[in-house]
Amino acid sequence: MYSMLVVDDEYLVRVGIRETIEWKEHSIEIVGDADNGRTGLELALKYKPDIIITDVRMPNLDGLEFLKAIKAANLDSIVIILSGYEEFDYVRTALRSGAFAYLLKPIDNNELLETVLDSVKEINKKRSKLQHYSRIERELSSVKQHFVKDLIIGKILGIDKIREKLELYNITISEKDNFALCLNVNSSEYLMKSLTQDKLQALKNSMTDIISNFICCNNFKAVYTDMSDLQWMIILSAPEEKNPLKLIKGSIKEAIDEFEQVTGQTVTVGISNVCNDLSELHTACAEAIKAVGLNMFTDINRILCAGVSENNISSRKINEAIKYITANYNKDISVESVANALYISSSYLMHLFKDNLGKTFNECLTEIRINAAKELLSNPKYKVYEVCDKVGYNDIKYFSQIFKRSTGMTPSEYSKYCNHN
Repeated sequence: MYSMLVVDDEYLVRVGIRETIEWKEHSIEIVGDADNGRTGLELALKYKPDIIITDVRMPNLDGLEFLKAIKAANLDSIVIILSGYEEFDYVRTALRSGAFAYLLKPIDNNELLETVLDSVKEINKKRSKLQHYSRIERELSSVKQHFVKDLIIGKILGIDKIREKLELYNITISEKDNFALCLNVNSSEYLMKSLTQDKLQALKNSMTDIISNFICCNNFKAVYTDMSDLQWMIILSAPEEKNPLKLIKGSIKEAIDEFEQVTGQTVTVGISNVCNDLSELHTACAEAIKAVGLNMFTDINRILCAGVSENNISSRKINEAIKYITANYNKDISVESVANALYISSSYLMHLFKDNLGKTFNECLTEIRINAAKELLSNPKYKVYEVCDKVGYNDIKYFSQIFKRSTGMTPSEYSKYCNHN
């Protein structure tokens, strides 16, 4: 169905156009009419009709002013001008301004119908072109993504070949000073099994939006792609900066914090060493993926840098602490008991958590326990009180409060949600 608007200050003309032709037989619906240009413009902006029939001479806003206003509002409506013999100069100006055709008054119904049907053909041509261009854009986007993935895994080698493809696909990344970032949503296997397709797609869309904003807000030269269902890779270079890694770490932390607030899910980020050779980008990407692999625990926001995380003593100690908590979260553990197990002071361990993770010991312990509880609650064989005990809580009321604060649902609500989806 095509929509049409009629604008003319003569009542009989408007009624004649509306009533003397069976427009619906031609898949055309008149969505409104107006007796002056100002009201006509309001209706045009409201309905965005496919076709507009308008008089040249009208009060408030004449046909030429009306036509300019339509174009200024970026409405893609086809405009047919109505005029008298003495108004040919107006008509000529209207045609130059983008009007599709003109009809002389008094209007001949056959001529009117023929002109409107011609405009329908023009609309169909435009729509066909738009669909064609849209299909080309989708195909090009898919080809670009395929190229980026090949670049990441090292399938495309040779600096000249890489430069040629970057230019062909209009991808802007620097020749040097690039970093690779791997973003991995934690507990991805569990999420893939427990979330509906709609919720999973919403999660992916949120990550794509977060990455796009992260790149745009920091003026990074960058390209990114999804590598698997819940893992993304970014290749970027920071603007002229004395300490680009610091800028990248700070801004990506803000991005994944926002993702966590929006989705309730956490992310681990791996960052490569700086890469100064386009042909070695796949090595940088491998470093970023390996850095994510150093994450020895689940569902704690972390940013891990290649080289640094493996050799830095504090990073090793925090990994040991998380590994110990992950193995013992169901017991009555504290920062003192974990510190004793690692042969360090409790105050030093608290500093490690704050400096490395931006969280307190208790926040990390709670996250690990709640994520374990979520996994258990997704299994209908476990009652809430059993889960409470299995994740290290003695008070079921306190456990329910902590769980709801973390997830927005009580344990019972979460269990029903998981087992009914």
